[in-house]
Amino acid sequence: MDLVMGNESAGDLDLLMLSPFVIAPGGKYVIGIAGLYLYAICVILNLTLLLVIVVERKLHRPMHFILLNQTLNDLLGSSAMVPKLLSGMLMETETVRYPLCFLQGFLLHIYGCGTLLILTAMAVDRYIAICNPLRYNRIMATGSYVLMENTFLNISFELSLDPFLIPTGGKYPIFFLGVAIYLFCVFCNLTLLVLIVTQKALHKPMYFILFSLPLNDLIGITVMLPKVLSDIITETSKVYYPLCVLQGFLLHMYGGGVLFILAAMAFDRYVAICKPLRRDSPGAEAP
Repeated sequence: MDLVMGNESAGDLDLLMLSPFVIAPGGKYVIGIAGLYLYAICVILNLTLLLVIVVERKLHRPMHFILLNQTLNDLLGSSAMVPKLLSGMLMETETVRYPLCFLQGFLLHIYGCGTLLILTAMAVDRYIAICNPLRYNRIMATGSYVLMENTFLNISFELSLDPFLIPTGGKYPIFFLGVAIYLFCVFCNLTLLVLIVTQKALHKPMYFILFSLPLNDLIGITVMLPKVLSDIITETSKVYYPLCVLQGFLLHMYGGGVLFILAAMAFDRYVAICKPLRRDSPGAEAP
């Protein structure tokens, strides 16, 4: 079901034709139940690990912070792929809506890049712990949290961050400049998204990849810039632990997504230049 065979239009609705699953008669229900069982186990285990890390204060360490991002990433990847895969197999559907295909491909790109980036961060953490054990807490705590508070019957973790060093009277010009840059980025990315979706002439592999890039940019700037600007204008240096975890996870996904999307665009150009006659043929994407 990973091979696009054609494109049908019904009014404003684009349908992508996919190659069907080759499953023995009577085997789809067995595979569907097994897949649903594995997906449920994956979700339960990841949610359990997520809850344990958040609730147990002794696990509020850099290594477990990275591990928490891995569970979030696994939930994202499994939820983006498995339910749609099982439903398509059981219902024997061979079409998918164009926007849904965009979204699923984008999330799977983010999942793959996030896995590589998080595993790299874990490797760096272990390297520091082994090679610089006496400096580990100092290195990993730089610019990070130094204070945690747990209120009774209401878990509320506050992280104290390094404050911004801004000259007197400079915060308002920086704030307005940041808002202008943010609005400009949002406008440009949304314009590009609308253009690719509405123009059927752009429904090609290169623009499919390009569609993921503005989505990724919107995630990155929306996660980072508004929070930074609000901290500058309000002069706050604290953030809630769950919000910090979410922001760090999305920024990891943004960074990994940029690298992966640019690599995919480079590969598309390589195929277009080196194999121009095979690039758009119906079976060109088959292994």
